[in-house]
Amino acid sequence: MKKEKFKQKYGPWALIAGGSQGIGEAFARVLAMKGINLVLVARRKTLLEKLSVEIEKTYGIEVRIISADLAESSTIKIIEDQTKDIEISTLVYNAAIVPIGRFLDSNIEEHQKVININCRGPAILVDYFGKLMKKREKGGIILVSSMAGFQGTPLTVHYAASKAYNIVLAEGLWYELRKHNIDVLVCTAGNTSTPNYIATEPDSLGIFVPKAMVPMKVAKESIAKLGKRPSFAPGLMNKFATFLVRRILSRKQAINFIGRSTHNMYGKKL
Repeated sequence: MKKEKFKQKYGPWALIAGGSQGIGEAFARVLAMKGINLVLVARRKTLLEKLSVEIEKTYGIEVRIISADLAESSTIKIIEDQTKDIEISTLVYNAAIVPIGRFLDSNIEEHQKVININCRGPAILVDYFGKLMKKREKGGIILVSSMAGFQGTPLTVHYAASKAYNIVLAEGLWYELRKHNIDVLVCTAGNTSTPNYIATEPDSLGIFVPKAMVPMKVAKESIAKLGKRPSFAPGLMNKFATFLVRRILSRKQAINFIGRSTHNMYGKKL
């Protein structure tokens, strides 16, 4: 889609939740290249300030930052107050928490945080901004999910369950909102070389597990698919892995396959 047509459909502003680094930063840069002004939401103010200055200088667009914790129920009010004077026609929800370990080894507070950030957060922001987009009869919504959400995933059990929620939510919204000229896409990303992923220090992925992708490639491919389909797995090898676990393997086989892979990555550390 040409730049001016893209701006007309998905601009003038986009909000990126989890937009300070990694995949969120990549989405910010891709949208900035297309002339879309940005609202970046994340916890760490220093990272947001540094990124906003760089993007404004590089791409000549306007950037607002909102330093807030998406696990807190008060954050939606902060976002509403700081965006009520602008027209946000694109929402990218990238924020997520990924506890690694056995489900019963985590406390209930951590489980609640997973629900708040990974499930409640996108539901609330889609509800708020989706209604505004519906009134204007235009917009785009991208939920960043994970291939972990295709089946039960040992050692990231609750994260995978929350990502399954995002997949189903986005696919249903794709059908409901397209008649209002609102495009919805769920990006089922595989392993991606974000700072958070690198910090987990994963061991061997195994020969059948795709290598980590570059965040910019994930963002560029996802933006290119917005408006063309309800879900998308960026990367050729991730497409193959998606086909394998969803079409070739039985449910039991897929869980065992993913279970062995995650144990290869993190099992020795637990």
